[in-house]
Amino acid sequence: MALPETFTQFARTAAEQLRWKKARPLVEDELLTHLCDQRDALMAGGMDETVATAESLRLTGDPYEIGTELDRVHRPKTPKLLFALAALIALAGLAFTALVSFRDYELSYFAVHQSVALLLGTAAMLAAYFLDFTLLGHFALPLTLVFHAALIPLGLLPIGGFWLRYIYVSTHILLRGLPLLFPLMFAVLLYALRGRRGLGIFAAFVCLAVQCMFCLRVPCLLDLAFCFSVTARC
Repeated sequence: MALPETFTQFARTAAEQLRWKKARPLVEDELLTHLCDQRDALMAGGMDETVATAESLRLTGDPYEIGTELDRVHRPKTPKLLFALAALIALAGLAFTALVSFRDYELSYFAVHQSVALLLGTAAMLAAYFLDFTLLGHFALPLTLVFHAALIPLGLLPIGGFWLRYIYVSTHILLRGLPLLFPLMFAVLLYALRGRRGLGIFAAFVCLAVQCMFCLRVPCLLDLAFCFSVTARC
């Protein structure tokens, strides 16, 4: 019996959600086998082939959600040697900075900042590698709506900063840093709005307009161009 194109598209869509590319063909074959077996069982019960094909797809579920769940199971082994090499290089750079700035006050101040930046960067990289980003899919819609709603009051903040009693709050880093999250949040939004057609397209354009309005507040045109280039690629 010929393999329906809908089965192939379903299995391919689910397999594309896996970050480990080597596992994608195995998952695709497994899903195709499951869909065909389920269709054959329905046909054995007296159902028409076309109806059985559609019912098999319906019973299997959403390909995006299935692929997301399978991504948690099929993960590559942690490259321990690569992690050790990266840690060795980072520690060597930190040691070199400490030796150079040992007797210079200005350089020692720079070394402290470098050490803090190294620790924060290392924590961010480890979080990006080990955290389960599939959790974003479960809270995609409320997360993106809250994020874009918060951009409206944040975009009204004065450029540079403002005084809050005796504390000066700088907005320069905020205005330059937030646009780097726009491609990620817009991709999560598109994932949350999949299959909603007219309403989803309207909501996507509204959120994109909010991002564009916020980008106009960015004090550096290079950051604005970078943000739009990354968004266009996504």
